[in-house]
Amino acid sequence: MIRNQGDLMERLSETAGHSEEILDCGWGTVGARNVLVGVTGTRLLLEYTTIGMKTKSVDEIPFSMIEAIESRKGDSTIPGWARINVQNAILDALTTSLVVKKTGERSIHVSFRPLPGFRGNREAGLRIARVIIELRPDIADTVDLQSERKAEGSTAGRSFRVALLTGILLAVPFAFIGGVPGAVAGFFAGAVTGGVFALFWPYLRRTVTGRG
Repeated sequence: MIRNQGDLMERLSETAGHSEEILDCGWGTVGARNVLVGVTGTRLLLEYTTIGMKTKSVDEIPFSMIEAIESRKGDSTIPGWARINVQNAILDALTTSLVVKKTGERSIHVSFRPLPGFRGNREAGLRIARVIIELRPDIADTVDLQSERKAEGSTAGRSFRVALLTGILLAVPFAFIGGVPGAVAGFFAGAVTGGVFALFWPYLRRTVTGRG
C-alpha cells in the first residue's frame, strides 16, 4: 500500500530493481491510467498500475530515447478553449504536466495533482523535468506538439471525410423512409453529426489516452 512519498519512493526503487537511486518521483495519470513516475540518473520510469495498485506494465525510458521533455503548469491535454468550463478550469489550475517525447513516438502527457500525504506531488512533473535537463542538457526542454499534431493529419480534412461518409450512411436508410427528401435530411443529419465528432475526436482521444 502506498500511503506517502516514502512508500512511493520504495515502490519505484523495487521497480528499478534497486540498481539505481530514485532521484525524484510522483504519482500521476496518463489519460485515464494511474502511473507512478520515477527518475534515476539514466532513465525515466513509468509504472502503470490498476486501481488496486497492481503493476500492469512498466515503461523504462533511457535518456537516450528521449527527444524532448517539457513541464507545464496546467493539464497539457486540455485545449485552451475547453478551459472556459468551470470544472476544467479548476482541474487545470490544480495540475502540472510532464510531456515526454520519445524518438519516433507520440508524446506522453503525465498529469500531476495534489494528493493527501504526498507533499509536493502537484509539482512532481516540474521537478522530474528539471532533473533530466540538468543531467542531460542536450535534451530539448520544449516539445513541439503543434508540429507533431500537424504530422498526424489535417483536422479539417478528416472532419470533411467523416462528415461525407456518415452523411451517405444515413442518407440510405432515410431514403427508404422518406424518399428523396428523407435522403437529403439523412445526409445533412449524418454530415453534421460526423463532422462535429471528427472535429472533437483528437481532443477526446488525447484526454482519454494521454498521448499525442
